[in-house]
Amino acid sequence: MDQITKIDEIVFKENLYPRTGVSYITVGNYAQKMKAGVTFPPIILGNLGSELILVDGYHRLLATERIKEEYIKAEIIQYNNETDLFKDAVKYNSAHGLALTSSDNVKILATLQDMKFSPLEIGELLKATPERVDLYKSRIIRKPNGSRVFLKSPIARLLEKGHITEEEACNIDQSTLKVQTVKDLMVQIVAILDGDGYPWGVPDMRALGVEVYQLLGRSVNINDVS
Repeated sequence: MDQITKIDEIVFKENLYPRTGVSYITVGNYAQKMKAGVTFPPIILGNLGSELILVDGYHRLLATERIKEEYIKAEIIQYNNETDLFKDAVKYNSAHGLALTSSDNVKILATLQDMKFSPLEIGELLKATPERVDLYKSRIIRKPNGSRVFLKSPIARLLEKGHITEEEACNIDQSTLKVQTVKDLMVQIVAILDGDGYPWGVPDMRALGVEVYQLLGRSVNINDVS
């Protein structure tokens, strides 16, 4: 059933959500459209125990918060366990919105394995051939302490070719790893700022934004731009 839900009552659990990151460009675009009166489909929440857990619609939720709304329309589904909730989260996020990335699929695979899904069920949920599933598996390695590391494609390729060891792969900071040109990066920054999608409310992101502003002011004279 659909109902109007207070945003601060919604619980986001990273381990039960298929996506590995947030597209702030998408959040900004959604926020602009919401301001213009565009109606979005309800997000999906799972009623599990005493919690309302986000199943689908993270970008819509963040965009609604961005425009300072306290309530959002949501479809509520009753669940008896986390396994069924995560299974639906994969299905819904695969069906619409932003396409799931390879990194998302690696995370999904690892979670489904932990939940004891069969190889057949995993292939069906990922909509992937056995060869593709094996490729995702190759991007999951473990640190000496047993914790898992999900490798991004460039690092996985280096490991596969023997250019680095698993230990070296584990020690690489992948959080800043982006395969793009400087122009691609600047285009994305412009799109985020133009769409009011920059997360100024996050202290670390605000500090980085101010630092970029100061560096640009030091490096570029606006009168030099024709």
